[in-house]
Amino acid sequence: MKDSEEVCEKRSASIRLAYQTDPEYRRKVTEASRRNCLNWHKKFHRRPTGPELLLSKLLPKGIRYVGDGSFYVWIPSLVRRRNPDYKVSGQPKVIELFGDYWHRNDDPEVVKAQYAEAGLECLVVWEGELNADPTAVVEKINRFLGPGSSQSELLDRSALILAGGVNRGSRER
Repeated sequence: MKDSEEVCEKRSASIRLAYQTDPEYRRKVTEASRRNCLNWHKKFHRRPTGPELLLSKLLPKGIRYVGDGSFYVWIPSLVRRRNPDYKVSGQPKVIELFGDYWHRNDDPEVVKAQYAEAGLECLVVWEGELNADPTAVVEKINRFLGPGSSQSELLDRSALILAGGVNRGSRER
C-alpha cells in the first residue's frame, strides 16, 4: 500500500533533521552513498562482447581489455568518468570499439575530443571494420601506436587468417 503524501512529507522531514543534527547518521549515509557510487559498475559483471573478444585476439599483451570497469578516465566537460574498452600500457592511449548498433548515433570525433581533455589519445574502431577486414584494423592500430612503440608487434597476416575463424556473434555463450 502506498503511503499518503502527508506520511511521506513527515518521513522526509525526520530524515532531513537526523542528517542535519546527528553527525554519526550523516557519516553512515555519506559512506553508504559513496560506496554505492564507486561500485555500481560491479553489479553488471561486464564481460567482453564477441567483437571485443575478436579484437583482443588481434592485440598484443601490452594492450589490455579494461571495458569491465577496471579503468576509468575523468572527463571534465562531461563531469563524469568514461570507461574505454582497451588501454595501451605505458602510453596515454586508449582504444574504443564501437558496435554498429549501440554506437550508431555516436560521433567518434566527440569521443576522441573527450579523451583528449583527459590527456589521452583515442582510436575508435568500428565493429563493421573489424568484421570486414581485420587486417586493415591491425594496420590502423599499428599506425595509432606509432613506429617506435614496443606494442606495435601485432599479429602477422597468417595469424589473422586463423583469427578469422572466431565466432563473431554479439556475445559468446
